[in-house]
Amino acid sequence: MGKAFLAAAAIVLAGASARAVEIYPSDDWSTVTYVSTPVYHVYQTVDPVVTYDYHVDVRVDDVAPLEPDPFDDLGLVEVGAGYGGFYMPSLRESLLQAPRAHLALILDPVSVNLDVSVATGLEWGELDANGACVAEGDRCGTGELIQTSLGFAWRWNRHGHLHPTAGAGLELASLDPDSGDSTFGFTAAAVAGLIFEYPLPFGALEAGLDITGHVMLVAQDAYPLEDSFFLTFGGYAGYRF
Repeated sequence: MGKAFLAAAAIVLAGASARAVEIYPSDDWSTVTYVSTPVYHVYQTVDPVVTYDYHVDVRVDDVAPLEPDPFDDLGLVEVGAGYGGFYMPSLRESLLQAPRAHLALILDPVSVNLDVSVATGLEWGELDANGACVAEGDRCGTGELIQTSLGFAWRWNRHGHLHPTAGAGLELASLDPDSGDSTFGFTAAAVAGLIFEYPLPFGALEAGLDITGHVMLVAQDAYPLEDSFFLTFGGYAGYRF
């Protein structure tokens, strides 16, 4: 009983010392040897994590909405009127004035054009000194020529104010003499020009200049004009809606 008590007391004392204890009793427990060793507590320090606070100012500029293209929706129909001239070498007065009406259906960049020009004061056929007709068959006279053209043209620079244009068409030439019956001829035409276009809230103002070459294809036998090729030129102003 005394030996056990001695061992227990040794354990308690060792525990109270807060050290690691190794106990070695003798065979008969007459003596108890204990060895205590220091206990080391190792603490590893960790560097603190460095954090940074940033204040970021975000500036959002007001972005103006894109302005609509003023050339996107100008309308399909163009009407106008203008003035020009005919150059026909076979006439006694080869250069004539001619008013003009213009109508077009525009499917950008192509337009289908209807133009009517009226040249008045035509005089054809050579006269002698006495005013008698020299031309064979008495093919002399005065009157007016109505040129009606139906054709198409291509417009370049669709989103700009100036449009170079080129096209072709077929025409009816109606000669109305001061005396006698009207006669007809059919011509083919090639046209080149320049159109100025200014968009407005509901359409556009139009102004054009052009020159047209005309080639006679076929005519009635009684058609007195001898020009197989002639020119017209001029300009017009109009509105597209």
